[in-house]
Amino acid sequence: MQYPLWYQRFKDGILNGIPYLNVVSTLIYPGMLMEWLLVQVKELVAEQTREWTEMVMRHLAEVYELLKSHIQQQTELLRQLMTEMQTAQAKDLDLRNERSALSTSLTHSLTHSLIVHLSNLLTLSHSLTHLLTQ
Repeated sequence: MQYPLWYQRFKDGILNGIPYLNVVSTLIYPGMLMEWLLVQVKELVAEQTREWTEMVMRHLAEVYELLKSHIQQQTELLRQLMTEMQTAQAKDLDLRNERSALSTSLTHSLTHSLIVHLSNLLTLSHSLTHLLTQ
């Protein structure tokens, strides 16, 4: 006579994949339930460790991508600001050169005028001295 599968497992000490104390069989494996529990705990720990590692790696990849895009955006902004600063510095340098050229030409002009006036004054002084001595 053929017994149903559940009965065969029940008779063998396993019901739904879980070992239990078999009341039908007098042969009981000592520590069988403990071994099964240890195997289940080890499998659970391994699965949880794998899931944790995958989650941490996924998180690190997301953080890396966010930082990378943030740095790229900052680079573009910095490049634009540096270009604007360079343009402003070039304009400032041009203004300084113009002021320096104007100052130099004004100084030359004033110096030349002063020399001409002093020369005229010296000539006039000589003329007066010559007239007075005669």
